Parts: sequence; structure tokens; C-alpha cells
Amino acid sequence: VPQAMAECRAAGIRVVMITGDGPLTAHAIARAAGLVEEPRGELLNGAQIDALDDATLRERLARVSVCARISPEQKLRIVRAWQARGEVVAMTGDGVNDAPALRAADIGVAMGERGTDVAREAASLVLQDDSFASLVAGVRQGRRIFVNLQKSVGYLLAVHLPIVAVALLPVLIGGPQLLLPLHVVFLELLIDPACSLVFEAEPEPADTMRVPPRRAGVRLIASTMVRRALLVGGVGVVAVVAAQVAARAWGANDDLCRAIALGSVIAANLAMLVWFRHGDSRLHAARRSASNPAFVWLLIGLTVACGAVLGATPLTRQFGLPTGPEVQGLGAALVLLGLGAAALAWRRLGRHR
Repeated sequence: VPQAMAECRAAGIRVVMITGDGPLTAHAIARAAGLVEEPRGELLNGAQIDALDDATLRERLARVSVCARISPEQKLRIVRAWQARGEVVAMTGDGVNDAPALRAADIGVAMGERGTDVAREAASLVLQDDSFASLVAGVRQGRRIFVNLQKSVGYLLAVHLPIVAVALLPVLIGGPQLLLPLHVVFLELLIDPACSLVFEAEPEPADTMRVPPRRAGVRLIASTMVRRALLVGGVGVVAVVAAQVAARAWGANDDLCRAIALGSVIAANLAMLVWFRHGDSRLHAARRSASNPAFVWLLIGLTVACGAVLGATPLTRQFGLPTGPEVQGLGAALVLLGLGAAALAWRRLGRHR
């Protein structure tokens, strides 16, 4: 528990003990658990709380970490006092007398092993092992999931802008159809695993438990995140359009223009994937790419798939891409590169396990 208490302090989480036990017992346990460090910290008991009005109680709670000889009604009052201060309150408990406070708290957490049925029904979460450290680990995991969901949604918004631009380009400035239905399916085979596998497996940032909690009103899809995603997607649009304009200026034929369009969209896709994993410090960028095996396997799979499309002439024609010995040689090289990288990754993964 002391280590978990230290993590809470570093993460900006305030821990307060509310117990029906006597002040001496409560304070001794609070010191052993690392909740209070000074020999005689400020403490409130039930009789003192009854003598305080709501405004004074809210002011006193800012300095108090232990509340002793507390009745069920007073537990509920303490929870509501913290909520009146604008705080998000998580309340833990195991007894029938904890149920009103568990229900009133923003997050009620009941004990799964020794908790009563009433406490478990009143709570939002149930700790299976009754461990305070598990509760802190849940906070860490929740922070990681929220950040990764924001990254995934931002990437999903941004990555479709270059695809839409390439699809509309022939309509706006003329020329051959650049994105065929088969191309869209191929791109979705890259986008969907990126959202469902890569960001889901993204490791937690090193500072996950060293930043304050986000405000209660922060949304998953916030306006700042949408603007950032549109800006990144806009950069991708400029890149793919510039590649297409340059190709036409050099006199590239329809098949080559289509290959350049597909290649530039894939390159923009990968660049956005890397950026949303690492480039946004405001989303607590994660560790380097090698720490996420899902990202490595996605790159390997994409390399092999592109090699197969370029190396197999019938498949190349279905994609509307240029054919020839040079293209086939490039496709074979990509396949060999992808298979070699897969063998190396498998070997490293097995050694790591």
C-alpha cells in the first residue's frame, strides 16, 4: 500500500481514509500505509463533523487525510462535500453502511472478496482481490486506454482525408481514375488493424502516473483533437496531391499515376500512424516503435502485401498498376524483405518470451 499511495500522490490523486474506528487506530494505520507522514496529522472525528456546517467542512477537508469514528450518514456527507469542491470522488467500501456513499460517489468501488452483497450492488466497480494496489493499477490502465483511444480516433479522422482527396482529384482536374475499389479495400486492410491492434497494444507512456488527472469535462473527441487531426490530414492531402501533380508534369502514363497515387496514400498513412503514436506530446507520446509488436507486424504484413501486388503480374493488372520486369523485381525484393523481417521479429519475440 505505501508504494501505491506514493503513485497516487505523483498522479495528483488525493487519498482520504474514512473509517468507523477510533482516531488512534485510524492514524496508526494511516501512517503504516503511507497516507500520512507526520506523527500527528490533522484528523476529523464524527463529533467534530457534526459541529461543522457544509462550507466549513469543505474547507477543513482540504487539509485532512483521516476521518475517524464516522457514521454512515457522515460518510455520505463527506463524499458530497468533496463533490461540492468540484472533485471526482471514488469511494471504496465493503459493508452495508458504506452503500449510500458508494452509490453517491462518482465511482463506487466495492470489495469482491469480503464485501457484502449490498456494497457490491451499490458500487460501480468490484475489486476481485480487495487490494488497494489493484485499484491504482486500474487507474493506470484507464489512463492508458483513454490516451490510446484519443490517438486512434485522431488517426482515423486524419487518414481518410488523403483518400478522399485522391478520389476527388480526377473529378476536379481531370485525368484517369486513381483509386479503384480494390485499392480502397487494400487501404482498409491497413487502416483497420492500425486502429484495432496497433493503438490498442500501444504501451503506456512513462509519465502515465506522473501527470494530474484530466478534468471531468474533457471529452474523448474534443475540438482540439479534431482540429489537430484535420491539420495532420491536410498535410497528407498536400503531399499526395503534390506527388500526383509532379507525376503528370513528368508525363507519367495512367498506370504509373495510379501507382504513385496508391503509394503516396500508403506512405501518408504510415506517416500519420507514426505521428499519432509519437508526435503529439499533448497526448503523452508512448515509447519508441520497437516497444509495440503490433506495429512491427503491421509493417511486415504491409511490405509482404505490397510485394505480392507488384510481383504477381495478374494481381498487378487487377490493381491497374504498371507491369514489367523491374516492377516484378521490386515486388520480389519487398516480399523477401518482409519475410526476412518477419523471421527476425519472430526470433526476437521468442527470445523475449
